[in-house]
Amino acid sequence: MVERITKNIVILLLAYAVQLSANQDAQQTFLRANKEYHAGNFQKARELYRSLENKGHAAWYNLGNCLYQLKEYPAAIAAWRRAQVGASLQELRTIEYNINCAREQAGYPEIKYPGWYRVWRDSIMLVPVGVSQLLFLIAWYLMIWLVLFGRRIKGIVTMLLITGLLCIMLWSGLALYVHYQESMYKRAVVHKQTEVYAGPHDGYHVVGELVCTDELDIKEQRTGWCKIMRDQTYGWVPIYNITII
Repeated sequence: MVERITKNIVILLLAYAVQLSANQDAQQTFLRANKEYHAGNFQKARELYRSLENKGHAAWYNLGNCLYQLKEYPAAIAAWRRAQVGASLQELRTIEYNINCAREQAGYPEIKYPGWYRVWRDSIMLVPVGVSQLLFLIAWYLMIWLVLFGRRIKGIVTMLLITGLLCIMLWSGLALYVHYQESMYKRAVVHKQTEVYAGPHDGYHVVGELVCTDELDIKEQRTGWCKIMRDQTYGWVPIYNITII
């Protein structure tokens, strides 16, 4: 028994040592990539960032900067979109600004969103799924309590509480829906102007066209083809014309 426990401890220590070594190597690679980027060696920096297996949002963001400098604008947008996961509010705003700069450099107009939409979207990106679920459940239970036992509270206070709870439930419900949609489907960026077909073959009739830097949702994948949705329109595009996020 003692020998078995000792053996297991040794295995765990070896696994920890391997993981620690891998983390140190990744950190060194990240620092080397940063150094190459600041030196203006964007191609070398791009390859170093790409070699990182488990990229954090900082690595994805820096990779997007490299690709932008190399005029690979659709790939830069895809990298910046990945960098949104775990980003702060200021970083989210910077990413959106960078994406519009990339679109402008590629020859396409920037995407303008209403102020309320940007605030709502940023709040969804910043709040984890678990927190949204907790807020929805708490608001739901408090709403039930108010309906059943809220008679002792003055009418106007009850109305204010119900209004506030309804707003929380609406926001958290929409946030959960957005997170669900993003977990169910992948997104992609068009890196080459392409036609959209009615089926997964270029023999089908054309139902639309996508230009470079367009963003879309992928609903299904088949060999060499992706079923996509953009502006509530479905179609199929060759996979080699898009960059999957």
